[in-house]
Amino acid sequence: MNKKIGIIAIVVVLILGSIGIVRFFTKEDKNTALTVVEKKWIEDNKNDVIDFAALSNVPIVSDNGSGLLFDFLDDLETETELVFNKLSYDNNEESTTEYSLAKKNEVSSDDLVLYQDNYILVTKENEYYTDVDEIKDLTIGVLNDDQKAIEEYLTGSSNITYKTYDSNDAVLNALTNNEVTAIALPKLDYLESILTSDDIHISYNITEYKINYVITLGDNERLNTILTKYFNRWKERNLKDSFNTYLASTYFNYKDISEKSQTDFRSKRYTYGFVANAPYDVTINGSLQGFNHSIISDFAAAAGIEVDYKQYSSVESMLNDFKKGDLDVILNNFNNSGLNNIYRTIPVYDSKIAIITDKDTDLVVNNVSSLKDTTVLTIKNSKIARYLKSNDIKIKEFDNIRDLINNINENDVAAIDEYTYDYFVRSDLKDYKNLHTLDIENNYGFISNSNNKNLNEFFNFYLSFINTKEMTHESYRNLLLENNNSKNLQLILSCLVIVLLAIAGIITKIVLGKKKDINSKLSKTDKLRYVDTLTSLKNRNYLNDNMDAWDNSEVYPQSVIIIDLNNIAYINDNFGHAEGDKIIVEAASILINHQLKDSEILRTNGNEFLIFIIGHDEKSIVTYIRKLNKEFKELSHGFGAAIGYSMITDEIKTIDDAINEATLDMRNNKEEVKN
Repeated sequence: MNKKIGIIAIVVVLILGSIGIVRFFTKEDKNTALTVVEKKWIEDNKNDVIDFAALSNVPIVSDNGSGLLFDFLDDLETETELVFNKLSYDNNEESTTEYSLAKKNEVSSDDLVLYQDNYILVTKENEYYTDVDEIKDLTIGVLNDDQKAIEEYLTGSSNITYKTYDSNDAVLNALTNNEVTAIALPKLDYLESILTSDDIHISYNITEYKINYVITLGDNERLNTILTKYFNRWKERNLKDSFNTYLASTYFNYKDISEKSQTDFRSKRYTYGFVANAPYDVTINGSLQGFNHSIISDFAAAAGIEVDYKQYSSVESMLNDFKKGDLDVILNNFNNSGLNNIYRTIPVYDSKIAIITDKDTDLVVNNVSSLKDTTVLTIKNSKIARYLKSNDIKIKEFDNIRDLINNINENDVAAIDEYTYDYFVRSDLKDYKNLHTLDIENNYGFISNSNNKNLNEFFNFYLSFINTKEMTHESYRNLLLENNNSKNLQLILSCLVIVLLAIAGIITKIVLGKKKDINSKLSKTDKLRYVDTLTSLKNRNYLNDNMDAWDNSEVYPQSVIIIDLNNIAYINDNFGHAEGDKIIVEAASILINHQLKDSEILRTNGNEFLIFIIGHDEKSIVTYIRKLNKEFKELSHGFGAAIGYSMITDEIKTIDDAINEATLDMRNNKEEVKN
């Protein structure tokens, strides 16, 4: 017996010892993420010189020995004592080393993406397009090899003619010589030409046409692992600061702005004024959030300036301070006709108006003239108010969106920004529907004091350079998450009260000795409240009562798809409500006939459906949506539907977040009838 125990003890010691040894050699250092084995390799090879070819003359990324690449390599050398022999090669040459900075359209598994650039439209007109459907009546110069891709990515533009050339320089000369009215080129390649000229401007970011600046890896697996680990940590911790440094220095250098002017620009403290208007500007738990805060704070970091934020209760009081010079920057979403000496940036947001009313109202709105006999609630001094007045619509004005929401009643009609409606539709405006969306064509940008020349021009360039749509979507996700965290705190407190009451109830029940038979099955009435009578699909009541259960599901991925049938209001008005109901039933049949496994289909609004899906990856969801789009084109009247989706891959994103994200995606795909 003792012998067996001894053998078992020896085996246990050997196993634990082996685990300890493996753990020792594979445990990653918390500062460098490197293991003992990798550190040993570095120690053995730190006297060897590693050739690294750097693509030259790439602003911000790799330009005459400075840029993102050199910051990374310098930090790596300092941290590890590895030595890199940094060689340079031109854009028209091939790298002669295994390890290099390369420019690629497609990224391989052996590439570390340092920076992602994109093509841009450049024009002589200082006009910026916020959406592709605004691009029209242009002759665009492109490279021979780029024409097909540019045409594809500019689908939605109208009356476009293309002229092809053999080189980027020839394309640029074509714009200079007025052979074309616009050109499409890689942004970084021609950033110097854009910044050193007052005659050409970035007019649109073709963000889908990407160019990747990547660090290519060689055949040394140990070195590849070290580079990859260090790069991932450096990218998370240092890339943004490094990018901001080189964006600002590149701008100031190409614009030939003196050191004194830079110092004067950076020594001033600037103030941004706003009226709370989610999701543009909103305070949650004492912290300012929203689209504008995201853009302005990122710009401030890039420019190296400090910005204060000042909130106002009304547009009128904010404008008074702006006139007095107490504010430097404000959002241009109001009537600014009375302001002098101002600088208007390029537009950033689409200016769309949601005409809303409670869900039981029968009002039909096809255009602004449909509101002639209606008093419309809106925000005082806003562009929306000015637009309605210019079309002889009677309005009732409120100082801010919160006052409007607090005072809107049944049968009232309101005109608010569409982004704002999308934000509040799941909470304060959950009982209100969007009757129609109007486009006032005068998109929102920012306004600043014309005396701040360096601020104005740098900020305007920054807005044209960055991907504002991506930043806006990221801000929206963070805003919903922050808002949800606040709601969760309230929910926890509520649950605590409920638990205490439940405990008290249980104790009372035990003391009294009463027994009660609880029937957990749904009554017939309960079942009926979950069914949409027109389509027999589940309804919004079912959604509201099941969102918590869906959130608690631990099976990923999950998906939310939002489907909005196009122009149902138009069909109701021109062909009768029975015809509109017919289209809705047809759409429901399509969804039922093509239902995926582990999915639930709901009709959540008059012309809106929601699909919740578990266990299907994004590729299969995209394929499914394409199939649905094809089927919906066969609906009577041929208007089809707009579809948006959101993927949930972990417990951080809630169902509510996904619904909002999918709704935003759907709205971006929305097609309206042309009246």
